[in-house]
Amino acid sequence: MSTKFSVAIDSETGNERTVKELDMIPNGDKRLKHLQCPICGCSLSFRHSGVNQACFATKKNIEHAENCELRVQYENAKRQIRQTGEEDVRLTNKMRLSRAYYWYLQISRQLDLDAGVEPKKRIRSKKSTPKSRHKDDKTVVVSTAKLIPKITGESTISEEQIQGRRVPTARKQPSTLIESDVNQTINFGGILEDVIVESNHIWLVISSADVKKRVIINEAALNLAPVNFTELMATLKSRLKSLGKNPIFSCVIETIPSSKEGSIQCMIRDVSDILINGKAVSVYLAKLNQNK
Repeated sequence: MSTKFSVAIDSETGNERTVKELDMIPNGDKRLKHLQCPICGCSLSFRHSGVNQACFATKKNIEHAENCELRVQYENAKRQIRQTGEEDVRLTNKMRLSRAYYWYLQISRQLDLDAGVEPKKRIRSKKSTPKSRHKDDKTVVVSTAKLIPKITGESTISEEQIQGRRVPTARKQPSTLIESDVNQTINFGGILEDVIVESNHIWLVISSADVKKRVIINEAALNLAPVNFTELMATLKSRLKSLGKNPIFSCVIETIPSSKEGSIQCMIRDVSDILINGKAVSVYLAKLNQNK
């Protein structure tokens, strides 16, 4: 059962391990194999961030102690989705921007928490149903294909067939990007550290937790831009130096294998997908000019 606590105990060393710390460790590392609940000591597994946030969960057939405050209630599920096969879905610009904007809000909130700033409380409706659902004999199993997000190419299913179905897009930062994230369409974000403008492409240097990653805007993407995007990014580069606080970059990108073994190259296919502090680049620069 998934839980919402942020710390586990390493049973071999007795040290505390945080979600943020473990999310930077690749799958298979021995530090992920000996985790325990900090209250009742039951065995835990770790789930890396991707479509959902990183979290701890009890191992199969393991439960928290009856009196453990981290124990999660559950009920039997009325239906269970079983994924069979895959279907490609071409994300529209609106879908990509909504994902990038949501990721910007999440990163901004986390940065505030790290800096000790209390975020604004969001009003949530109280859930009346338990957090976790288990399958039993009465559970109806529904078979459906897993929807794979794409930036380019054609959808293999129509818009009508997408309605009401999730198109999962992993949310990543430079510090949480791992080898298995290659050849995917992901929601990427972090602090914009630098803009490197070259003859036929642009590099954006993005950072999180002291880890930096370059994101490339290649010549094809620049040629498709509705404005002189190279000039726009050169202006942004010049303004970065005078900012007291670097802005947050977020965008839906593609990850492809790099020529350097074991590394990933991050590529932007459409420059209109880029958000700086939750705004299009031109809008962000216009606002900076107004505040001069």
